[in-house]
Amino acid sequence: MTFRRISLPQAIFALVVGVSLPLIMLSTLLMQQLINAERNAVSGGHIAAARTLAALVENEVETHTAIATSISASQSLRDGDLAAFHREASAIVQRMPATWIVMADNQGRTILSTRQAFGEPLDPREMTLDTVRRPSDLKTPDVSDLVRDERTGELITMLIYPVVDGGSTRFTIMVSMPPSEFLKLIENKFGSDAAVAILDRQRRFIARIPDHTNRLGSLAAESWRQAIASSPVEGTVESVTLEGVKSLTSYTATRFGWTAGLSYPLDTLYAPVRRQIRAMGIIGALLLAIAMLIATLLSQQIAAEIRAVSRDAQTLAEGEGISCRKLRIEEAQVLNAALSDASATLRQRLGELTSARVHQQFLLRELAHRLKNQLTVVNSMVRQTARGAATATELADKLTDRTQGLAIGVDLLVNQSWQTAPLDQLIRRQLEPFCPSPLRLIMSGPEVLLNADLTQSIGLAIHELATNAVKYGAWSNDVGIVRVEWSVRIDEGAKALNVVWQETGGPVVSPPQRRGFGQVVIAQAAGRFDGASSKIEFAPQGLIWTLTTRIDQAEAFPRRPATGA
Repeated sequence: MTFRRISLPQAIFALVVGVSLPLIMLSTLLMQQLINAERNAVSGGHIAAARTLAALVENEVETHTAIATSISASQSLRDGDLAAFHREASAIVQRMPATWIVMADNQGRTILSTRQAFGEPLDPREMTLDTVRRPSDLKTPDVSDLVRDERTGELITMLIYPVVDGGSTRFTIMVSMPPSEFLKLIENKFGSDAAVAILDRQRRFIARIPDHTNRLGSLAAESWRQAIASSPVEGTVESVTLEGVKSLTSYTATRFGWTAGLSYPLDTLYAPVRRQIRAMGIIGALLLAIAMLIATLLSQQIAAEIRAVSRDAQTLAEGEGISCRKLRIEEAQVLNAALSDASATLRQRLGELTSARVHQQFLLRELAHRLKNQLTVVNSMVRQTARGAATATELADKLTDRTQGLAIGVDLLVNQSWQTAPLDQLIRRQLEPFCPSPLRLIMSGPEVLLNADLTQSIGLAIHELATNAVKYGAWSNDVGIVRVEWSVRIDEGAKALNVVWQETGGPVVSPPQRRGFGQVVIAQAAGRFDGASSKIEFAPQGLIWTLTTRIDQAEAFPRRPATGA
């Protein structure tokens, strides 16, 4: 593989480019976040404007609903005096020249209209429930989509208001809501560059700025209709208006299904952000050029000091000491200091290797000592067990059982690098194979760490006590309980451990006729410290074992409440 060397100016150029690229990427990310933040801010403002427009539309509908509510409560209508009702309705719409009222009976037939005198034959082109596509048994007020008024040929919307009596619809009042009324809501209110519109449920324009006259009744842009279909309640979408302008459209649905929306050209919305991006790009390019110029001017100075450091490295390779000297380039100074420290570090590492070999020899001696102790324990166990075994099978069974108890302590010590073992884990692990039920073992005491010798001696004692409890003691029946409690106190400046094993609920206890291996193990469990003791009391109500010993490598923590195994 061919390796091409490069000059220092080339390396510095690559360095500057390598450092600048992440900054350029970060700047690009920040600019994108700026654009997103600007868009979110604009979108939030537009959504608020759309909600305002929707509220205006709902208020307009409520105005016409109030008219219908007022006349529906007319006494003449309740009495069936349609002539008087016609006069009242005509008087109301006279104050609203663009509004008129028609009323249908419970069969859906139009029976009167304020657009002609009462009693005259109704114009067959008059508005009907079929025209607004609503049933005659409608129970709640509603609004229609755009429908064509056959009498005038104009598109119009209607408020449909049922007059319910006794649970059934008696009459249906329809109040006209001409698009011109809604057009007034959006004129000169949302900026000259905004496209503002109100859509019916068919996504047709009820009112629109600009070009209301030509757009009335036509469908909204496809992108807006798709956005409403996917998110009908509210949303913001980039779309293209019917005039072909790329815009940001925000919309909100009214409670009766119409939609109010506003569109602003993207060029107008994002022009300030684009100006900022262009300015940042120009400034970034200038800064990059300045950085390249400075890097080129410094390259010769750096090359000279690199050659000086190279000479220091050669000196180190020859085994000579290196002294620190002052250089103008900080990195060269650091490298010179590093080379100076390297020779000292090499000498230090040589000393550490020597110490490691000494420590390794210590570990081998310690391993031999521990192994010798274990073999001594096993040898004593075999001799003592052999004395009480009648057959080879009994000897093998007892040895297997006792070596398993010894192995538990060894396992706990191995997990702690043969330093200490937790007393509660030692007791629990020794008793698990023997305990008939967690409810029949109660353990209580602080957290204590035992050294290696105490771990083995106490572990073997607990094992022998458990074996005796299963054969003759509290666990030989269905109700007996074993309670193990321990505590730590400071006695003449040393920590003393006190362990109490107490059995209750078992058979009546009597002292054994001979002293077996188990009693020997239990008696030696306290060790050979001053004041250490291990005593067994064969009380009739249950065996009691008390151990007191010094713990050189123990630490006691706050006492835990009594628990089962």
